[in-house]
Amino acid sequence: MFTQIVDNSAPAKELQSTKSTAFEWRNKYLDAVWETDRLHLPRRIREAEQLILSRERELFTDLHARAEKTALTSALYALRALRQCLRLKDGSNQDLQITFQMQERS
Repeated sequence: MFTQIVDNSAPAKELQSTKSTAFEWRNKYLDAVWETDRLHLPRRIREAEQLILSRERELFTDLHARAEKTALTSALYALRALRQCLRLKDGSNQDLQITFQMQERS
């Protein structure tokens, strides 16, 4: 028979919330990676990045979430690479232009 291990230090609602947040970032990440409409892709990437960063903050002090932390980092790198590929393909340098403008103001 199987024994269920329960962590009494965290309320059930909090555990459920944490679990749904984990799946939420993964779903948004996959939505972005598999998006075929270039008009929707920037928004999907942005949404996934926001959820990933939020999840990283949630797990910051969790010593037992090493695998998920690694997955979060990998997902961020993949999304940034995807964004960079899109810029190379359409020649957009908007972020570079913004960076240069900010440096010129300083």
